[in-house]
Amino acid sequence: FTFSLIELDNEEIAQQLTIAEVKLFELVTQRELMNYVWGAKEKISAVQNILNHNSKITRWVITSILQAPSIKEKVFYYKKLYRLAKRLFDLKNYNACGTIIEGLIDISVQSIQELREV
Repeated sequence: FTFSLIELDNEEIAQQLTIAEVKLFELVTQRELMNYVWGAKEKISAVQNILNHNSKITRWVITSILQAPSIKEKVFYYKKLYRLAKRLFDLKNYNACGTIIEGLIDISVQSIQELREV
């Protein structure tokens, strides 16, 4: 039995992403944020953890769509992930919403002609 996150209900995914991101953002200190803004980037920091999290989510979006075996499934996943971004926006989780959209507008996803018509 294999399990894919994409198979979960969007409401559940949105809630769990929001909970995870609240925990990540709570770890960022004011000093660390200011250091990051001014270029004193630490190798392992709470800010870097957020950036890594964002990259993983974007890659998940891209690979979920690109690895779908048929065009019909690619379109299904694209629409599902778009609705997920909308739900995250409604939850005021703008970070995750933007991260999902970043994956949806990636050139490798947009190069699929059928998705341009969605």
